[in-house]
Amino acid sequence: METTGSWVNMFDNIASTQNSGSYNVTADLMAADDGDPTKKFIKKISDILMIVLLAVILLSLGCTIEPTKLLQQIKKPVPVIIGIVLQFIVYPLTAFGFAHAFQLNKYDALGLLILATCPGGSLSNLITFYSSGDVCLSMIRLHDTTVAIGMMPLNLWLYSRSFISSTFTVPYVNIVISLVSILVPVAIGIVILKKLPKVASYITKAGGVVGMLFIVTVIAINIYLYPGLFSSDWKMVLLAIILPLFGLSVG
Repeated sequence: METTGSWVNMFDNIASTQNSGSYNVTADLMAADDGDPTKKFIKKISDILMIVLLAVILLSLGCTIEPTKLLQQIKKPVPVIIGIVLQFIVYPLTAFGFAHAFQLNKYDALGLLILATCPGGSLSNLITFYSSGDVCLSMIRLHDTTVAIGMMPLNLWLYSRSFISSTFTVPYVNIVISLVSILVPVAIGIVILKKLPKVASYITKAGGVVGMLFIVTVIAINIYLYPGLFSSDWKMVLLAIILPLFGLSVG
């Protein structure tokens, strides 16, 4: 999700206030580029590149959404409601259970909770597009981002108390900015599809290529910036596999 960076930064700040004798994997990963001018430069360039790529991807996805189908989805909200319930009730509770079952330390447990509480972002829409799924339904789940303004801090407050006693500063502004940044290019794409359908078809094809470039670029940059990812505890690696599979199965 687009707001994940904000929550990771929040997690990093909380972790820094905890017992300095404990090893903080996440803080170590987030600080991987500190003091290295090359990595700082690459991270800054990658941030700009990601914004541009995301805008193109969202624009192209918008070019696949017909206003009539969008209206039909709004009139039949049951799938959206099911998605919200799974995202903000079932998934965080499952992550909480896994954190205790695997006896994770407080840093890894909090990181898992943050991951489970964040709704899906542009990547989920892109995967839906590649798998010939219902892009319109995927995009309308922007409700998740709106609901997340209240449910993310509520879930973190509810479940994190089992691991830490720190308080959270909720990045409301960043969440709203994320919501707007998704809505604008998608809305433009919908208008293009209605007014210029031939142009929309070209944009959609280009967006598919850009989307694949986006995935490869993100993976490559993160491997370079955060090599500590490969030294993660086996429990976190296993949970990184189990949790998404569980979400897909329940969905």
